[in-house]
Amino acid sequence: MSERLVRADPPSSWKWVVAPLILYFFERLMRFLRSLKPFKVAKIVFHPSQVIEIILHKNEGFLTSSGQYCFIQCRVISSYEWHPFTLTSSSQDNFLSFHIRVEGDWTNKLYQLMKSDQRPVLYLDGPFSTASEDIFRYNVAICVATGIGVTPFASLLKTIRHRTTSKAEFIKLKTVYFIWVCRDMKALEWFDDLLRSLEKEIRRQSLGALQLVYKIHMTRGWDDEKALDIFDNCDSELDDITGLAHKTQYGRPDFDKYFKKIGKDHKGKHIGVFCCGIPAVTKNIRGICKVRSDPKTDTIFYFNKENF
Repeated sequence: MSERLVRADPPSSWKWVVAPLILYFFERLMRFLRSLKPFKVAKIVFHPSQVIEIILHKNEGFLTSSGQYCFIQCRVISSYEWHPFTLTSSSQDNFLSFHIRVEGDWTNKLYQLMKSDQRPVLYLDGPFSTASEDIFRYNVAICVATGIGVTPFASLLKTIRHRTTSKAEFIKLKTVYFIWVCRDMKALEWFDDLLRSLEKEIRRQSLGALQLVYKIHMTRGWDDEKALDIFDNCDSELDDITGLAHKTQYGRPDFDKYFKKIGKDHKGKHIGVFCCGIPAVTKNIRGICKVRSDPKTDTIFYFNKENF
């Protein structure tokens, strides 16, 4: 009986592990060095609904893009905790801004710290990209937000405003549908200023560069007296609550109805859908995108989800 010789090759799996590990440690080192630079607080704004706006001086060389987010550390509160928040300033601004809702221990401590007139330096890790940066790849885009999930679109709308007023920049995006579902009137106050300014800019540009269609749905927060005021002013040109040309809708939106009409108005287009909200809404929007996409007419809704 002949003996079979078995030859064992030397271990070689390390060859496939070394390169990714080098990249990983290099990336961690870069993030660590970048997070050592402090950012000074320039201004604090306290908005209704327990939302604070933190405006920071932008350090030289700190480049951002619309829709991105950063991890924030406040060493007065904790030297180990980092929390992600979306940038609400545009890449063209010479400052950085974050809108933070007070929810949880860390944000509550930050809120109390800022309210005591202290201005601690903050440390940032980032910025990091998100799906909403792809909005400028489409001719038509739909932005859907619920509650504080509107923050990524604040940055996007500011960037859109800049690009529509800048003749030097070409913008592929021609139509934006913005749908925001919020609880009450207080939640509208910090965001409707941006919509009003954007509305004025687009009107001044004679709507040649961009068409903005927005639907704001308020699900609660009005009493009988406010309902009468809304009814009495229903024929006015501007909305009684926001002062915008588009009137505030009351109750939950019929997303399927909106998407059906948009698909009909933009037949044959690839439409980018960007959603940032509660899981129930994002799941609903994802399903509608599948149902309302029509390969026969090449009308496709591309779903993109943001987390908050």
